[in-house]
Parts: sequence; C-alpha cells; structure tokens
Amino acid sequence: MKNHISPRLFFAVIGRGIKQAAVWVAKLFGYKEGTTFGKIVWRVFAFSASLTMLIIAIVFTCAFVCFIQEKIQTNRYRSVNYCHEYNNTYVSPYVIYHDAYDGGYIYNMTTGVRTITDVNMICKSFDGDSLEFFVSNRKRGYFNRFTGELAIPAQYDKAWVFSEDVACVYKDGVLTFIDHNGNAAIDHNFPYTERIDSYCFHDGLCAVMGDNERVGLINKHGEWVVEPEYYYLYHEKSGFWKTENIDGEEGLINAKGEELLANDYYDIKIDSQKELVYARTTDYFDMIFDFDGNVVNACNYVGVMKLKYESNELDNDGYFKPAVANLMAYYTSGNSYGLIDYDGNLITQPIYDDITALSADRYLCEGLLGAVILDDKGKECKKQLGK
Repeated sequence: MKNHISPRLFFAVIGRGIKQAAVWVAKLFGYKEGTTFGKIVWRVFAFSASLTMLIIAIVFTCAFVCFIQEKIQTNRYRSVNYCHEYNNTYVSPYVIYHDAYDGGYIYNMTTGVRTITDVNMICKSFDGDSLEFFVSNRKRGYFNRFTGELAIPAQYDKAWVFSEDVACVYKDGVLTFIDHNGNAAIDHNFPYTERIDSYCFHDGLCAVMGDNERVGLINKHGEWVVEPEYYYLYHEKSGFWKTENIDGEEGLINAKGEELLANDYYDIKIDSQKELVYARTTDYFDMIFDFDGNVVNACNYVGVMKLKYESNELDNDGYFKPAVANLMAYYTSGNSYGLIDYDGNLITQPIYDDITALSADRYLCEGLLGAVILDDKGKECKKQLGK
C-alpha cells in the first residue's frame, strides 16, 4: 500500500525544516529556546518570513493576472471580429484598411469581420474602379473595395490598378492585361520594362514596349495605335503623352494618339488652364503652341535689356560716361541670352550664359563652349575694336 502525502503534511514538513534551520542559525548568535530573547527573535523571524511569503505571493499573483490579460488581449486583437481604432484608411464608407508593421488587414464594418489578413499595402484605382490591388507576402492581388471580399488572389509579382475595366499584371516573366475575373482581357503578352512607370489605360490608350525594345501606345484590343519607336512615354495629367528619344529630345502626342510635336524639343511644359504648350527647340529658342499644335509664338523670350559700355568721354567726377550699344540682349525662361536689335530682329540664338558690351558694336558672349567677341551682325571678331 502506497503512502499518501497530503498538501498539509507536505507544507508542515517543509515548515519544520525551515524552523530547524532558522533555530540553528540563531544559536550561533546566542539564541536559547524558551528565553525572552529567544521568543522575541522567533517572533521577528516568523513575521519577516510571513511578510516575505506574502510579497512573493502578491508578485506571482500580479504576474499571473498580467499574463492572462495579455493572452486575452492578444486573442482579441487576432480575432476576425476585432478592428483597431488607429492606422486605418477608409477604402469605402464601410470598408477600411488597417496598416500594421506585422501585417495589416481589410475590415468590413457592416459584417464586423476581417475579410483579408496579412496585407502589407493597398492601392486605389484613379478612375474609381470597384477593385483595388493589395500586397501580401510580396504578391499582388485584388479585392472589392465596397465589400472587402477577395476578388483575385495574391499571385502576381507586379500589378497595377484597374483602369477602364482592365489591369496590367506581371507573372512568370509575362506582362498581360486581365479583367475583373482574372481572365486575360487582351490576347497578347508584352515585354516588361521599367521605362514605363504605369501600365494604365488613359482614354483607351496604354503605353507598352514592343519586341524592338521601344515604347508605343496600344488600344484595348492590343493593337498598336502609336508604333513603338520611342524610348520613353509619359502620360500627363492634361491628357497628352510626352515622348522622348534616347538622346533626351521630347515630343508630344494628344489623347487620340496623334503626334502634336515631333521629338525636336527640350523641356516641354503644358499649361492646362491657358491651353498652351511651351517647348524649347534644339536651337535653344522657346516656342509656344496651342493644344492643336499651332504656333502661337515662334520665339518666346522673357525680356530684353540694354547693353552699356564705358565710352571715352569723362563726366564731371572724372569717370568714363556709360554709353548704350547698338544691340540689346534678350533672355529666355532658361536664363539663356542672345543678341537682338532695336527693331526686334534676332541676331543670335539664345545660347550664351552672359553677354557684355565692349563697345558700340562689339559684344563679349560667354557660354559653355567658351567666350567669343561678336559684332552687330553676330559674326565673330578676332580683334577687339576701340571704344
């Protein structure tokens, strides 16, 4: 028959052992059992031991309570029915995206359920499409922004927002366009290039790269509207497409895919309010066009200024009097300078960084290629004439 040890017996034995050890230690300091001093020592020891055990019990109790609370709170946060009150973005009036370092989620406020978890990022369509793409574990998929429900699983290496009911996706080295069901919307695949930052349709056109490694525009049937002959193609907010060749020369295509400006310009800027296009020619002249490509101003310069030099005449204070040269300097918006006469005829192109009058008909023109002295006709002079 096995002996049964009850908790009461166990703690009684432990207590007696502690008491015997304490008595042995106390005897080293003159403790004698039964004396007044011995009773005082024992009571102090008993009180201290009880207080220590009480503190230990309180500490363990608090730790246990905190552990249970943390477990409850963690399970609550992980519950599909819980929604945080911070770092939330409204995808639609009743669907939110909670952004979190360890993985966000999509939450439907009507049903009170997390519809998609482990979401790292979302991106909203610019034309109000019902599907938005999300990133989960470095893969892209799509969800319905009105319900939060998964529409197309995260399976793509790269993806772009839906535009005009189609979206461009990249998977297994293939770039293609899909519909809202994830099926191919265009029966043709295209090479991927980082020279196109947004594979989205605008007014029925989208920039893609051809097999010749040049960029053009296709329609929603995958047909070339603008042949792939450009190195870059950018869509502007004004509706135009800015083209660029490998040498950096820019051009412009309208929303219909028609060439407005050939690639003969630099620094094209579009003013949608005034419906004007500003472009600088390869000869450094600033030109202005309307939205139909008609020339409004063939040589647009910001202003002109008179050029002065020191004459041979002295004033009353003994200084050389300033005199006005035969030509003026005009300057463009890019701070380039050229020579112009008083009738408005351009003598030189605006290719200089600075122009200084040396005499009535001699001008020191300085630029990137060095300095040169020109006469009133814009011809180079080897010798500088007197004042």
